[in-house]
Amino acid sequence: MYGSFSVPFINCCLKDGILKQERDFLLSLKYSYESKNKKALKIINARLRTKPSNSMSYLLLFRKLKLLRNLRKNDKADDIYQYLRDNIANISPNVRDFIISELIGHCAMSDLIKNCLGKFHVDGSCLNDSAKVFVEMSTSVKND
Repeated sequence: MYGSFSVPFINCCLKDGILKQERDFLLSLKYSYESKNKKALKIINARLRTKPSNSMSYLLLFRKLKLLRNLRKNDKADDIYQYLRDNIANISPNVRDFIISELIGHCAMSDLIKNCLGKFHVDGSCLNDSAKVFVEMSTSVKND
């Protein structure tokens, strides 16, 4: 089971008094690890309807992108990919790396690989060093 080593940590965090939006994010992870992607997606969609904070909203969309891809709902996943990609400069630097790595992963696992990296400029101010490594690695694989 993928992610099984993090489940005890997630369970511990869920016992503590955390914000509802954080709890729902962690629950979606837990359900994903248990291969309950539809249940995880339902929690993400419900939380997104409550208009969470900006950073949490992007993190929830990041999770939704991954879940939709796992459920093979590629058209919906592509729409979220495009939204996140278009708004990358608006995403807090604290969560941007997670989202960029998922965007690159989505490209690699979909038909978007031909066009996906055009807007990620390695010299761009919206990317930090670890995100630039992902972009450069993906670009070199694409060019080979």
